[in-house]
Amino acid sequence: MSNLTVKDREDLVQRVSELVPADMMKWSPAEIVLIRERTPEKVDNTAFLGFLLVAARAGLNPIENDIYALPYFDKQKQRTVTSIITGIGGIRKTAQRTGRYLGMTAPVYYDSKGNGTEIWVGGGPPHAVKIGVRVRDCAEPTWAIVYWSEYGGTEQQWKWKPVHMLTKVAEAHALRKVFPECGGLYEEAEADAIQGRKPVENTAGTIDLSAELREVEAPKPVREVVDEVKPARAPSKPAPKMPIDPTEFVQAVEDTCYGRGLDSTTPGWLLAKEVQHRKVADIHGTTTAQRQAFWDKLHDGGYDQYGAPEGRAGK
Repeated sequence: MSNLTVKDREDLVQRVSELVPADMMKWSPAEIVLIRERTPEKVDNTAFLGFLLVAARAGLNPIENDIYALPYFDKQKQRTVTSIITGIGGIRKTAQRTGRYLGMTAPVYYDSKGNGTEIWVGGGPPHAVKIGVRVRDCAEPTWAIVYWSEYGGTEQQWKWKPVHMLTKVAEAHALRKVFPECGGLYEEAEADAIQGRKPVENTAGTIDLSAELREVEAPKPVREVVDEVKPARAPSKPAPKMPIDPTEFVQAVEDTCYGRGLDSTTPGWLLAKEVQHRKVADIHGTTTAQRQAFWDKLHDGGYDQYGAPEGRAGK
């Protein structure tokens, strides 16, 4: 959130100091403002205050990316809601503070026949991942297992690195299983399942990820047939002027996606999210012409088919 006035900052610091107990307060007034400015604008002030209270009680620091607030469009509620997400590092930090955490075992990956291996070289994601937590005074690790059919996500990072993502889910499960202190802390890799998004199915034993990516790049023929019988879309209004600054461009793309009711599988939202959280340099490396082409297509409804709720364009 940017452009906070002096009065906004003073009010924010005052409300946080009233809400968060003094013995849990770990942020200076300047740091509170910094956290707010780093939090997406779609997280309203009430949700932000709740987020800081949860962070304080959990002993996690948003400035160190232990925990953060993630807004998303809820199709059922038809509005933006906020999830409080913990990085896997934040969950590990919570476990380490207990003094009983001795680390994790190597993960074991399973194929559709139940064969396990510590190194996954299959053509798609593993069917399941098992990982154990080593705890002081316990002779054997405590194990947790998660399945692709239950947690395999639909977002771009799941297509790029499915093994890594499913392993993080398994580790988070194992840590919550052993340490009550980690209860209620969920990693971003689990967000698809938490928010009720349908995971990518893995019914054929493995998934051809290149085919999954092609589906995003080129709609299935059946969609093309449906599109042919739809009435022509009314001419779109001219797109608003594109922000020249790459950072402002990312925020404007996010706002546009929310305004059009597009969900998190939309290329526009994926772009905004990837840039906002971990790939800022990529956007700064694009040309103005490339961003303008993306901007024009987004505002002309060119991405509506990838995620508009029922009753909107593309469904």
